[in-house]
Amino acid sequence: MRRTFILLIAASLMMISCDTMTRNGKLDGMWQYLSITYHTATGADSVVNIKDDKVYMMYGENLGQISPGAYRTDSMGDRVLMRFHKRGRTLELYDFTVYREEIGPIGTERHSVEVVLTDSASTLLAPFGVDGISARFHIKRLDGAKMELTSSYADILLRKF
Repeated sequence: MRRTFILLIAASLMMISCDTMTRNGKLDGMWQYLSITYHTATGADSVVNIKDDKVYMMYGENLGQISPGAYRTDSMGDRVLMRFHKRGRTLELYDFTVYREEIGPIGTERHSVEVVLTDSASTLLAPFGVDGISARFHIKRLDGAKMELTSSYADILLRKF
């Protein structure tokens, strides 16, 4: 009887803990941008050190967020949400939505505005290594401390924060 009770408790705990586990493994959590290397047509890559600009990318389940830090503008807002898929060593980012605060007519308070990015020629996400409104990265490195992403547009180096 006692053994059955212990097995029942163990099985219950395993089912509860499985609910909180994600399929993203080490990707989940908060990452700080350290640098971005933009690839150019001439082959002269441009490296931008953005560690001090306080730009962060967060992942959880299938929703990600970019906090633009020093790259925040009126059109950028204070956060960008996105969907993502991680399959093996590939990370796809898509369905970007910008959230920004706007002031309403005189006498009204600030309110949040949600803008879904649909123009594939958009350069709004370029400071974050995304060309247009979607990106497909190869994951060169992903461990508990660093992540290196590479695409035809840019290489991104991040650290776990």
